Order: sequence, then C-alpha cells, then structure tokens
Amino acid sequence: PDLKRVLEKGSGRGRATSCKNNLKQLGVYFALYESKYKNYPTGLEEIWAPNLLQDKSILRCPVTGEDNAYEYLAPSQGDQTPPDEIMAYDRFAHSDGSRCVLLFQGRVTVLDEEGFKKARAAGNAAGVKDMDEKD
Repeated sequence: PDLKRVLEKGSGRGRATSCKNNLKQLGVYFALYESKYKNYPTGLEEIWAPNLLQDKSILRCPVTGEDNAYEYLAPSQGDQTPPDEIMAYDRFAHSDGSRCVLLFQGRVTVLDEEGFKKARAAGNAAGVKDMDEKD
C-alpha cells in the first residue's frame, strides 16, 4: 500500500474521532446546563453562560473544517426524552458521506447520509445502523 494513502486514511479517522468527541463534549455541556438551570438550553448559544462552554473550537468540525458545524435540537420531553432521540448532529456530511449524531443518552453514532436522513425524519436513531458497528 502507498504510505501516503495509509497516512491520509489514518489522519481522516483521527479527525472523525475528534468530531465524535466534540459532540460528546457538547452533550456534557448540555447536561451541565440542565443541572445548573433545571432546563435544557433552547439553542447552542445558551451554553455560553459563565462557567460553561468557553472554547469555540468545540463547535468546529475537524473533518469538514466548518465553524458552527453542529445543529442542536432541544430534548422533546426533558429528562423523559427517549434515549435514541437526536440531540445534536453534524450540519454537513463528511467527505465519506457520514455524519456524527449525538443521542440524548450521550452516545455518539456515525450514520451514512441515508441513515441520517431516516433518523432525522424519525427524530431518533432507533434501528438505524451505526457505520462504526461491526457486522
């Protein structure tokens, strides 16, 4: 195998992992906000409160390079929200056609574009196959 291709592939996987980590961190900030204010934020801008998110780099997708790369959806039923409901996701597909999606339970799943569209239409990722899952 061509060394350059191998290195690029590894670098791409690293950026995708960083994207997933950004969404996981955003999930932590949503939970901190809820703990502090007893309600979930209505938009990403609300987690910029004192003692919460202060580093804007978490809002940049390392794969696409886009700022404000993530879309947030307030939980529909507060703490009673179903675990597979979508809370946040990549606004733009990655070059391989994947998107990272944060679920209410705090798990980040990676969906292909077709799976993402199905999950987005349903409002949840129940039954949609994660691209990272092994057969």
